[in-house]
Amino acid sequence: MSEHDGPVAEPRTRASARARLVWGAALCATLVIASAPSAFAARARARPIPVSVSFDASHPGTVVAQDFLGISFEMSALPQIATYAESGDMVTMLRSLGTGVLRFGGVSADTRVAWTDEATPRPAWASRVLQASDLRGIARLAANSGWPVLLTIGLIHHDAAAAAREAAAAKAALGTSLMAIELGNEPNGYALHGFRPEPWTFVQYNAEIAEYRSAIEAAAPGIPVAGPDVSGSGAFESWGLGEVVNQRPTLLTGHHYPLGCEELPPPTATRLLSARVQRREG
Repeated sequence: MSEHDGPVAEPRTRASARARLVWGAALCATLVIASAPSAFAARARARPIPVSVSFDASHPGTVVAQDFLGISFEMSALPQIATYAESGDMVTMLRSLGTGVLRFGGVSADTRVAWTDEATPRPAWASRVLQASDLRGIARLAANSGWPVLLTIGLIHHDAAAAAREAAAAKAALGTSLMAIELGNEPNGYALHGFRPEPWTFVQYNAEIAEYRSAIEAAAPGIPVAGPDVSGSGAFESWGLGEVVNQRPTLLTGHHYPLGCEELPPPTATRLLSARVQRREG
């Protein structure tokens, strides 16, 4: 740096500092002005609005049962969830919700999970198995949380003898914590997905579960049965009456899908966005 550089650089530095100060002040003022309308709007929105609430004690609504709440898990998750009976926070979280029902079912109950014991080897189609030790774990979870269990027994791979052994093991493990069993998951869709030939209606389903129930009653008398566990409100209307008349279930069950895909092929983005689905749901 030459001796002349110093005097020239110093004024430039001071000028730059003054410019930054001026710009900073202008920016601050701009922000204050810009935020003023928002502040006024916020205060306006915060003004109290009078609200009146009245109760008509002479016309009470329907009382919601204390055990109305339920949580449903895939059957394939049962062995893992059984381990939470004595570890983790699941028992505490379930207790915090009050009393409800733990359901184990879903498509895996029919297509991927098979019951196994000394008399029931693992079938080739099963990617996972359910054993008595898993049911004992779920029994501990049910006892510790106060939540009874709704258990689905697979029907697609028809085996009434294996179903009876599974039901008997569930009764032995869970006792009064076994709320009921379901026979098959969404059985009204079996033919749609290639698991049963047409015609496949409640008539055919009723014949199959009648065989199941006979075997289960012989192995473990008195187990409550829930059903028909169908997919969609429309299917419930067409299958529910037959279930009531022929099977006398302790609980009527069905699955409601707001998108309306219960009686259609598996959903695609194009179909879900189509006018047909929008009209149907409208």
